Amino acid sequence: MKKKPFPHQKGFTLIELVIVMAILLVLYAILSVNISQTPEHSSLTTQMTTLVSDIKNQQLKALAGQTSEGISSAYGIYFSPNSYTLFSGTSYSDASPSNITVNLNDNLTFDNVNLPQQSVVFSALTGEVTAYDSGQNTLSLSNSITNDRQTLTLNAWGAVISVN
Repeated sequence: MKKKPFPHQKGFTLIELVIVMAILLVLYAILSVNISQTPEHSSLTTQMTTLVSDIKNQQLKALAGQTSEGISSAYGIYFSPNSYTLFSGTSYSDASPSNITVNLNDNLTFDNVNLPQQSVVFSALTGEVTAYDSGQNTLSLSNSITNDRQTLTLNAWGAVISVN
């Protein structure tokens, strides 16, 4: 019977350690690339969710007859390339002190606003879209970093019928 030259040595060989380190390095590289892209992708979805919420909120104000100086008022949203403005009344006026402007993240823009006068206005007490035109009822939000785009479509009653 032949004796082992080093009977008490236990552990890993250098080759085994190098292989494990290489596998861990590849996994780390894949994971870090995926994590670094997550904020840009989620930014578009988050902003679109916020916009849908603001649209519903403006419509609810109009439906509830929330008053502006004691009179039921229409409410709307005006869209510019890098922001949108929540306003009260039948049309947008940039001089109104009650306007609330929501700025988009740096990499997001409205690149295709297909709405009458770049805005959507909800009628007082009914919540329906004033001057609704089925050919002018969409807007698109784009991410310049990822080239992703989401398009929102409204119906005559002011409901968001699709976001894709």
